[in-house]
Amino acid sequence: MVLSATLILFPAKLFMSRKKNKKNIDESFGELQDNSSVGRRHITFQPPAQFDFQCPEKWEKWFKRFERYRMASGLDQEPEEKQVTSLIYCMGENAEDILTRSQLPEEKLNSYKTVKAAFDEAFIGKRNILYERAKFNSRNQKKGEIFEQFLTDISLMAERCAFRDLRDELVRDRIVVGILDKTLSSQLQEDADLTLEKAIQKAKQRESIKKQTYELEEIQSKPSSEVDRIHSSSSSKFPLKESTTDIMEGGCWNCGGPRHPRNSCPAKDYTCKCGKVGHFKKMCKSNTIVGKFTKKIGELRESSQISVSEQEDDATYLGALNTIGGVSNAWYVDIFINNQKVKAKLDSRAEVTAIPSNILKQIPNLFKSDKTLKNADQNIMVVDGMFTADLEFNGQKVKEKIYVIPTLSEPLLGITAIKSLNLITVRKSYESGNIQSIALDKVVQEYPQLFMGLGNIPGEYKIELIDDAKPYSFVPNLAGKTEAFRERKIESFVGPKIIRKFFQK
Repeated sequence: MVLSATLILFPAKLFMSRKKNKKNIDESFGELQDNSSVGRRHITFQPPAQFDFQCPEKWEKWFKRFERYRMASGLDQEPEEKQVTSLIYCMGENAEDILTRSQLPEEKLNSYKTVKAAFDEAFIGKRNILYERAKFNSRNQKKGEIFEQFLTDISLMAERCAFRDLRDELVRDRIVVGILDKTLSSQLQEDADLTLEKAIQKAKQRESIKKQTYELEEIQSKPSSEVDRIHSSSSSKFPLKESTTDIMEGGCWNCGGPRHPRNSCPAKDYTCKCGKVGHFKKMCKSNTIVGKFTKKIGELRESSQISVSEQEDDATYLGALNTIGGVSNAWYVDIFINNQKVKAKLDSRAEVTAIPSNILKQIPNLFKSDKTLKNADQNIMVVDGMFTADLEFNGQKVKEKIYVIPTLSEPLLGITAIKSLNLITVRKSYESGNIQSIALDKVVQEYPQLFMGLGNIPGEYKIELIDDAKPYSFVPNLAGKTEAFRERKIESFVGPKIIRKFFQK
């Protein structure tokens, strides 16, 4: 019976023990949960990276970063001794040596402000105000530098110049003088009530407008993804310009952007291909393209007959065009193109030979043009095609590619064909860039006055020395024949009055 009672009591004791352990585990788990929830609410701030002692000029910037960490982490509420220890630890091991060299009294080593002042003295020392101001006054906006970076840099430089109450005015002046946009600089100088805030606002606004203008022009130069409206007549060779109705409704009629005052439109100074100023090409309602009509060597033609495409950059130049009015000084020759006599114009500026589509009675099968041709106005010309033909002049034959251009007014003989047919002779000396030398004797005979006398300039000329000029003379150590030769040479200059003796009183 005793054994039986013992066996019954043992499981009960074991059960009570397990229950007690479970309670302890639950309590511990609950405490862990509370701690984890608190941990989730706690924000940990990382201290700044160690200070680079090889760059003492970065001390002020690094210390500002440490100050932010000190405030954010609550370190500023701790005893000063802990703040000093944290500062030295974050700086790195070299901080200990610098602090030792400062020879601060024992009682000052736990003062945060005193320790910080010791590091200031070590890294900054006594600042040269004249040097800092000279750097500030010579700082200009660099090419490609955004205005915000320029403003930040001169603002930091101003802090080291001890301008005190004049700080804002001098930063304003540096902006006016130092910005790249000289037009804006002139406008700012005309504002008698200009403040630093107004100067910054106008500079940022001008930079923003330039960026927007560039982006708008980039958009214009790309093909539109919208479907163009189709003209009712199918005989037109050129597609209509994209309709601007959708763009203009509720927006600016000149640039296509949101409505704004006329004087602030980014297109106000833009010259369109139609020749008018004040609107972008995409907003142009005119179908006429006005050329520059610059008179060049060769042929010139109205650019209104030219295709307006601008997508080809590696185009071949066809020469200029017929000048409108006046007497033509052009050269013409009769040549044979595939045994058909043609009166062609010599165009040394044209890189290819071209003819109108109606100049030959029989034109062979045309191939697709292998070049993009541009006229003098840099407009791309419409080319029906090309073929290879035999050109003949004075019994001399050459093969040449001929380009058929329907809008061309007369046949053009390009520079390659001109040289091949010996229509223009170029002297080798000029072609290679070497001009033949002329005998010196001939020059002397033709211009004898250039080689006679001393060539003295009439009149007397006064030479003034600067006040702080220091005299300098070099007396070589000459002896014997060399010294005698020098004396004779000097005397030879005194006789013709090239020089005269000077006797100092």
